[in-house]
Amino acid sequence: MHEYRTNRGFRTITNATVLSSIGDSLYNIVFIIYAASLPFSSLAVSLASMAGLVPTLLGIITGYWADNTPRKVGWIMRVRYTQAALFVLLAVAISHTASVGLFLLLLLINIVSDTIGQYGNGLTIPLFKRLVPTTALNSAFGFNTAATETVQMIFQAVGASVIVILNHNYVLFGLINAATFVCSAVVFHHAHATLSKVDHDWQHVGPRPRLRTSS
Repeated sequence: MHEYRTNRGFRTITNATVLSSIGDSLYNIVFIIYAASLPFSSLAVSLASMAGLVPTLLGIITGYWADNTPRKVGWIMRVRYTQAALFVLLAVAISHTASVGLFLLLLLINIVSDTIGQYGNGLTIPLFKRLVPTTALNSAFGFNTAATETVQMIFQAVGASVIVILNHNYVLFGLINAATFVCSAVVFHHAHATLSKVDHDWQHVGPRPRLRTSS
């Protein structure tokens, strides 16, 4: 908590990660609700449930790509805007008459968004290591993980409630989801200069010494 209050760079990454986590989790339960409403609900729910495993299985690959990606800050913003665009596409597609082909397209969009989202999260790890002192790394990572996992649990429940309030308006819900990724990118944009300096130093100097940004 001390790092969150006093370290602007760490606070920016945490806030942006929490916002993207809302987007990553918000639609998951709603997509299963949508799948259950389809004529081929048994197949759809099974596929929707299993789809969440794909990003996890690809974790080693996305982690490797993230570690070897230069100019990480720029790519983090590109990932978030891409996720937003994918959910705008999903919102447009889901307004059409349900079919197996359409469902598979929506499923693919969800999988791609979650996978590149995991890649985007991996891009923040080297920035963490440079922004936060060694003695505070464990507590900082713990705080970030606790914040994102808590938000994911809360917003999965919120998503199930909100879609009912919206009278199962999946188009509007998809646009709301897209907005969370845009907000995450905007948070990074506001601290772009500071974080890019950290990123540049990491690429050319290495993980030490650290640049600490204060509030």
